[in-house]
Amino acid sequence: MKRQWKPVLTAALAALAVATLGGLATELGPWYRSLQKPAWQPPDWLFGPVWTLIYGLAALAGVIAWRHAPDRSARARIIGLFALNAFLN
Repeated sequence: MKRQWKPVLTAALAALAVATLGGLATELGPWYRSLQKPAWQPPDWLFGPVWTLIYGLAALAGVIAWRHAPDRSARARIIGLFALNAFLN
């Protein structure tokens, strides 16, 4: 049973780390607030919950891909691709 939760915990912690680093690296100062934004832009308070959902779904996708990987090589490729995605985020 413990072994089944290891990929889930790892994916959740990785998503949390990426989200935290992204939040710390993002500076929304006067330059952003002074931009002319379209009328259809969602309100600022909505971005936190939406990004949380996006990172949660990415972690879930990683767990599903991990569990369905046919071998260790495929798992390594999955981890590499998710690490690349995290870096690009």
